[in-house]
Amino acid sequence: MSDNNKENEAIKAANPEARLDYELKEAISDQDTNKSKKLVLDPTQKEAVVTKLDLLISKAETSFGDKLKMMRQADKDYTAKIPQRSFPHAGASSIGIPVVKTKLRQLVRKLKSALFRNRPIMPLEPQEQSDVERVEKAEKFLDSEAKKEMKIEKTVEAILKDTGKYGTGLMKVPWVVESDQWSQRETYDGTNPEDVATFDKFYPDAIVKDPEYFIPLHNGEKVTFEASFKKETYRGPRPERINRKNFVTAPGYTDIDKMPFWFEKMTKSWSDLEDDVKNGLFEQEGLDKIKKNNSKKKDPYEYVNKQYVVHEGMWEYEYKGVKQKCLFSLVLKEKAYLRGIKYPYDHSKPYIIPFYIMRDDDSFDGECLEIGRA
Repeated sequence: MSDNNKENEAIKAANPEARLDYELKEAISDQDTNKSKKLVLDPTQKEAVVTKLDLLISKAETSFGDKLKMMRQADKDYTAKIPQRSFPHAGASSIGIPVVKTKLRQLVRKLKSALFRNRPIMPLEPQEQSDVERVEKAEKFLDSEAKKEMKIEKTVEAILKDTGKYGTGLMKVPWVVESDQWSQRETYDGTNPEDVATFDKFYPDAIVKDPEYFIPLHNGEKVTFEASFKKETYRGPRPERINRKNFVTAPGYTDIDKMPFWFEKMTKSWSDLEDDVKNGLFEQEGLDKIKKNNSKKKDPYEYVNKQYVVHEGMWEYEYKGVKQKCLFSLVLKEKAYLRGIKYPYDHSKPYIIPFYIMRDDDSFDGECLEIGRA
């Protein structure tokens, strides 16, 4: 952590309402959230990382080929119907429904019912006048938790469906921090001590960042400005679904905890990549590499309209002489290195959780519903 960040943390601890990420004249630039864990690699080292991971992932995808074919067949089986019988007459079979889809829906309903049981309704009523504020806070908390559970329920439903179709469902649970940009017009009167105190509380480093407002205010003048600042809206785990067909695992391993690498494949547009650079997630060098690769093509700006497959995941990499878990983001087709950071979770466990109905002890994957079993 830089000295400036340490100072900001100290200010925030002493004054929780301080607006440290603010700009009194224009919007705030996003902060590099990976700065403290970013791997410092030279271009040669980055190229070596891309080359090595390209080889590992290619081999893993090749060994996954047969399983992928089974999963694609499972997609067809999901909506397949039992053929109509011609004996004793055409259309004699009364079963004209997709059997696997029907069975899987029944299974998912039962599993969801077990995971998200309806809780009894308990009215919150203040017993005394002093209880009103506490009851209002409790209501807000329960409402917030209910909304979170509703969002999670949809994600879990999709994962359970994958579990039945493919034998394995995957939940990604990264730790996320979300914030919204707030903007408002503010006026402070330098002759009013309360206004000066409020300004100093909200903008503790304005003397350095915006002396044109700090100095007149402390000289007894009135100042008005358009304040733009970030307000944190969520901090915590965010469950997401990963399609098993888009998850690459190290061949021969049954336990994700012991795998030397695993990667998720995701598709991003050029504007998505640019946004990730602006937000401090990816490095500009990676995008420059993609531009350079396309500079000699007939349409040198073709890259702007393309979709890119980004491999993002964990690899046990030897960094500064120590083998450790690191997270990498790459566009292998373009040989572009987008990001490399030390593993961001102190527990060092994967933030990918596999779901199974029936586990195959000799494989990472479980057993799925099939036409013959349905």
